[in-house]
Amino acid sequence: MKLYGNELIQESFTELFQKGCVLHVRAGATIREIVTGPLRIQHNYLDNRIKTIFLNGQAVDNVEDARVGRDAVLSLSASMPGFVGAALRKGGFYAAMRGEITHCKDQIVLGGETAKITVRLYNIVARELGPRLLRSGIQFPLSELLAFFTARSEYFWRACRAVMVNNLEVDAGCLKLILGNQPAREALVLVQVINDADAQKDEA
Repeated sequence: MKLYGNELIQESFTELFQKGCVLHVRAGATIREIVTGPLRIQHNYLDNRIKTIFLNGQAVDNVEDARVGRDAVLSLSASMPGFVGAALRKGGFYAAMRGEITHCKDQIVLGGETAKITVRLYNIVARELGPRLLRSGIQFPLSELLAFFTARSEYFWRACRAVMVNNLEVDAGCLKLILGNQPAREALVLVQVINDADAQKDEA
């Protein structure tokens, strides 16, 4: 599915990134390999901008040691305020105080097979990385996407210049109905959002 419009469309997806997009990765890959590989994020952004990382609800200090398995949930965030933010920061001074919520290096993950994982982006990380991921295309769970579209205001739909589903242009008013009629096995939808500025660059 493709949406064409202005930057409001991309910005609106921030809340959906907090609930999670879906990636297919190699089981056993490290967090660094996933972030700089399938997510196409620069190493320096991971090291300097992403300050808090959770893997399956546990805070991660070393992105080289933590490995991702099937159905994992990976959360990425910039600095969080206050003492809680300082305690959760990767490799921070207070990391030793976290106890059981810290990811351990010796946790075993079987590698080799393809694994579906959920990636959640928060605060400024979602605002900075979300548009880039949307331009290249990213998968969301169908149920979350339907709930997201149902809650959109008229301003969102006014900013949406065109909607394409399976390379066919459809009326925005029918989008929820079309998605709702997708076969149950197709639980994921690939979403690409192209704003007017990006389209003009491509045409130049």
